[in-house]
Amino acid sequence: MSEKASDQKSLGLSVYSGLAKYASPLAERRAQRSVEKGEEDAVRIQERYGNSSIVRADGLLFWLHSSDLGHSLGLMGLMGRLKAVYPDATFLLTTSERVSEQVMAVRLPIGAIHQYVPYDIPRAVESFLAHWQPDICLWVEDRLMPVLFQETITRNIPALYLNADAQSRSFRRLRWMPGVASSVMNLFSAILAIDEEAASGLQKLGASPDKISVAGVLREGSVPLPANEAMRSHVARQLQGRPVWLAVHVNESEEDMVIEAHKMAQRSTHRLLSIISPLKPERIKGLSAKLVDSDLNFICRSDWSSLTPLTEVLLADVPNELGLWYRIASVSLVGNSLTSEGRGGNPDEPAALGSAIIHGPHVEDFADSFFRLASVGAAVEILTVESLAEVISELMSPDKAAEMAHAAWVANSEGAEVTDQVIEMVVELLGPQGDEA
Repeated sequence: MSEKASDQKSLGLSVYSGLAKYASPLAERRAQRSVEKGEEDAVRIQERYGNSSIVRADGLLFWLHSSDLGHSLGLMGLMGRLKAVYPDATFLLTTSERVSEQVMAVRLPIGAIHQYVPYDIPRAVESFLAHWQPDICLWVEDRLMPVLFQETITRNIPALYLNADAQSRSFRRLRWMPGVASSVMNLFSAILAIDEEAASGLQKLGASPDKISVAGVLREGSVPLPANEAMRSHVARQLQGRPVWLAVHVNESEEDMVIEAHKMAQRSTHRLLSIISPLKPERIKGLSAKLVDSDLNFICRSDWSSLTPLTEVLLADVPNELGLWYRIASVSLVGNSLTSEGRGGNPDEPAALGSAIIHGPHVEDFADSFFRLASVGAAVEILTVESLAEVISELMSPDKAAEMAHAAWVANSEGAEVTDQVIEMVVELLGPQGDEA
């Protein structure tokens, strides 16, 4: 790049940043209009000015950003993977557009924080960065924010641009000001393009070729839940090859349906064992009473020694063992989805461990994940107790269950190579435990 071209790009960014200093009144008027239209959250509008009531925790802080809930989904699995490498880190996810707090609370990993990104004006940007002091930024939105990025790099915060595509609305908007788009892109430590066409387009817009790599699209997945292998092996031996299905995240309104489906399915499936994991652990006592009334032979996991060949239902009353049951069961009903009281559970958990997936119609909180799994034949929706019992019996066929389970595993694994590449870059920038590189 010639010195003249470099100066032009720097000048473009300087002009943009200078104009942004006078944009605060415009931003305030825009915010007011957006609140009136319901596009901004009136209660949380101060976050758009870089202010937050949440105290920053000590230690390493990852800042991840996307435009909205849909674009942020690919970051959920990434956060889980990063958490395994940096267990004491805090994760801050920012979005530009208003999102459902209910859905975000369900989808975010435990301990992660959601905030709205500040407006791209100096005062808001400085307040945001001064408060959160992120150690690294992972950006997946197509909308580039020159003031925010320039201040981020000024503070020596490394940034990675993921899912980069030259056809984004951001680049079309910035083309009127020569050099701004290229200057902003070259502030990133690395740019991961979605494909070769995107990489070529990014270079034409001025991104340095040595910063660009073709990685693919970062997608949502789930880190396989852990399980004690010795316990898994012991449980498998005790079950002696019995057909097993798991009903997980079962809410109270679904309990009778699950019990009835088991009774219907066992008529055609000899030695069928149902494992039931309630959505709320305190429902174990109530579930036990219902099983007594149903004349079903059951035990609780905490009383494993009582298991016999005659046991029909196992209540999962020991916490943090879902990873074990997903490995034992070839079929998983993801509950909290059969009745209108539910909004779905996370299907990526069983998908990560290769389990065929059944669910009901009420999956609003995870609709995208269920759609993705259904599109590859990894999940099936049921509407009635009769259809649930029928599908359970059908999926006890090893071939059918294995076909769906493999599809589920493949769907969950899509984007894993991109995630691996991102983690390698993060470790290179921060060190394996967040030490200075």
